[in-house]
Amino acid sequence: MDIQTHQEPINETLPIAGTVQLYIPPFKHRYCWKTDQIDQLFADIRYEDENYYVGNLLVVPHEQQGKNIPDVYDVIDGQQRLTTVSLFLLAIWQRAQEISNDENTSRDDIMKTGTIQSDIKRRLIFNNSDDALEPRLHLFEEDDTVYRSLLRVLNRNEPGRTGRTAFAKRYGYIRKLFGADAFPTIGELDKFYEKLLKVTILRIHVPDVTDAFNVFSSMNSKGLPLTLVDLLKAEFISDAGEYLDRKAEETTNQWIALSETLSRDGEPDTTITTQFLLNNWDAFESEDNRSITKSSALKLYRSRIRQYYSEKRSDYLSVLQERAGIYAQILCLPKHEHHDQTIAKRLKALVQLESTQSYPLLMELLGDPGLELGDALPQILDYLIAFYVRRNITLVPKSSNIRARIIRLTRELKQHKYTGIAALILIRNGEGDIQGLNAISVDDNVLRTTLCTQGIYDKNKATTRFVLIDLERACRAKVSSAKRARIPSTISSRTAPNNVAGPSNTSCRKATYLIHGTTQSARTIQTKPRKSKRNAST
Repeated sequence: MDIQTHQEPINETLPIAGTVQLYIPPFKHRYCWKTDQIDQLFADIRYEDENYYVGNLLVVPHEQQGKNIPDVYDVIDGQQRLTTVSLFLLAIWQRAQEISNDENTSRDDIMKTGTIQSDIKRRLIFNNSDDALEPRLHLFEEDDTVYRSLLRVLNRNEPGRTGRTAFAKRYGYIRKLFGADAFPTIGELDKFYEKLLKVTILRIHVPDVTDAFNVFSSMNSKGLPLTLVDLLKAEFISDAGEYLDRKAEETTNQWIALSETLSRDGEPDTTITTQFLLNNWDAFESEDNRSITKSSALKLYRSRIRQYYSEKRSDYLSVLQERAGIYAQILCLPKHEHHDQTIAKRLKALVQLESTQSYPLLMELLGDPGLELGDALPQILDYLIAFYVRRNITLVPKSSNIRARIIRLTRELKQHKYTGIAALILIRNGEGDIQGLNAISVDDNVLRTTLCTQGIYDKNKATTRFVLIDLERACRAKVSSAKRARIPSTISSRTAPNNVAGPSNTSCRKATYLIHGTTQSARTIQTKPRKSKRNAST
């Protein structure tokens, strides 16, 4: 691998002359720095000594039609910092224009503002005309459109429409940093500009994207803040290229499709993707009863990716894409709700109840057709809803204990392919030396005491709202007879695979009684299960 490194000032990264251009490739994120990060870079430049080192810039040659373009590079690492520096330069240009327009500005200062503006324009624009403005820095998708609109001011035009995009809002914040209060004179503005040009970066040049991601991973081991998602994306690109002879762009497009499945409002969500990867391992890949950790995930996934690509010669990323669709159903993400509304409704309830420990089990239930659950699936989800309401009210058992039990049950389901009601009974009551969730749930007396003596709203607002809405619906239900009414209840009837009715009374009192009194009956209800494949074999 041919790695070339050298230190250079921003003055060389974004030069006044020459044909240098920098592209943000499609597999990178959009501009996502928050105000805290912007503030930090601004303060570092303003208050640190000259030649302050701000980080790395990892680049590879930019290709068009399979050929490298001289002086044109793709930015693999350093995108956020480089974009922010470019926006600083644009804000300096606009502040210089304000000073120049001030009738109190001297002739000499007007000439100085003109020099600064001319320099900045040449640093930010590679090729310029009124019809086609070509920036040196090419951003990704929507960011690039907004950036080009903002750059129109360099031609003394009004900026184009930027909408209410996050990129436009961040630039609005940067403009305020360079306001009249911070830089009342051209002298102070020029001082910051000169320090900005002397800010130092370490430029790392490698021949291609695969090598770049190997460097990217190595940099992370030395402490740079890369995420599990970043590094696994790099691993897929590298291994697919090595073992399947697949172009980086093709693998990148697959990864983008997976990220879009696990996104809210069309924006990639690193947290959701990370949680998917952890739950996917616990549900489908692991063979032990321990939950995967973030620290171990990278090593384990690297081994599994290489196993698929080098031994099986199959596309593990396609497998993950399919499973991501299942995880998106569990989270009820936009455009990915379960097609069966009776299932989707229950999954929404579990999301509201913050049942994250149950996700490996849910992934197995929804993703393993060999289970043949049929009508038992809604009943299993009802039981989980009841379990989590009871747990969130009493805060027993601990989350870690739930996760351990869930993973053990998931392994049992996966190994022996329980079918129908047999799966529900396993999850609820266990089998043999395998205990179900009832074994770690509190009894009715503890629940009753908690309800009567403690403020549950402060413990879990979402669960309290869920229960109150459920009780309100129960209170409004029509009483079918003076002696008996079949009233749904979050904590009781959902616990059992069959409906359980409470004693006669007013509807609200019945609903309350169901909360206190029928879960034990639900625990002991006898339902004849369909034989599981495990039972059939014995």
